[in-house]
Amino acid sequence: MYDAVFNYKRELVDFQAEGKASLRYLLGMDLEQAKMMDLEPTSLQLKPIGYVLFILIHLGLPLLVMLRFRFANARKDQQNRD
Repeated sequence: MYDAVFNYKRELVDFQAEGKASLRYLLGMDLEQAKMMDLEPTSLQLKPIGYVLFILIHLGLPLLVMLRFRFANARKDQQNRD
């Protein structure tokens, strides 16, 4: 869950509400579940901390897993050579 700002519009009034957004909301799926007062959000913007969490989870975590396997395999290759 990422910190986000939901933008709503009703006739001539625009308003924003802060909340948590999942990856499905960012992809444009299931936005109707984020209804407020029977209004669907017109757009969604991540807050700066939301961008940081998105990058850490979707880029940083796979990178750490990849490095862990690479170092484990390198250690096994080194032990096999000795």
